[in-house]
Amino acid sequence: MFKTAKFINAYSVEKETHPFRIYMERHTILRLIGNIENNSILDLACGSGSYSRLFCKLGAKDVTGVDYGIRMIEDATKNTPSDMPISYIHDNGESFRSDHKFDLVFHAYLLNYASCTDSLRRMCETMYCNLDNNGRTVGITSILGKSPSNSITCCDFYTSFNKPPAEGEKYEVYFRNQDESITNYNWGKESYHKIFESVGFKNIKWHYPEYTKSSELTDEDWDELTNYPVFLAVSADK
Repeated sequence: MFKTAKFINAYSVEKETHPFRIYMERHTILRLIGNIENNSILDLACGSGSYSRLFCKLGAKDVTGVDYGIRMIEDATKNTPSDMPISYIHDNGESFRSDHKFDLVFHAYLLNYASCTDSLRRMCETMYCNLDNNGRTVGITSILGKSPSNSITCCDFYTSFNKPPAEGEKYEVYFRNQDESITNYNWGKESYHKIFESVGFKNIKWHYPEYTKSSELTDEDWDELTNYPVFLAVSADK
């Protein structure tokens, strides 16, 4: 996980400002979650809290952000206004349990940290167990390992492989001009789907990224992001 304040700050700024994040990642997520007014939301792998804060601005009743990285939780707390109904908790996405049940469990780039199918199953069980009986989950997961290239030209990150890794294989994600990397594992839609079903989720649907075009990126950039998507979105009901 992240080790230095410099890296965490660069990552947090990139999450909040890069056109890919705003006009594709965020656009896709908001279309899927729809109206969340008065929802109670669990944000797993909340990072520096960018989506936790966004959900509050969109009318969520309360948000609980959970992340395994203590530095990320510290950064999220520092950057969140005290009047926002957000609680940040340092805990593991494989084992977190709350006495409170949530209307929505959101996860951004959690599942690609699973080093094996047992780890992946525990993450999905965490989502399922923390949901209200009528709750749902929406999230995104990296599919960088499915790209024929280890670099998307317009993005600030690139990967360590020279050919697509095997199912479950480890690879590193690097950020330009940074010395640190993030370890990911290459899982495909079929592996994810099987485990979602095994823990009890229903109406499991997969969604490719959508975007609203911005002049901050060229037409060639948008074509590359569409032809070689960085992430895949998933939604499911309890």
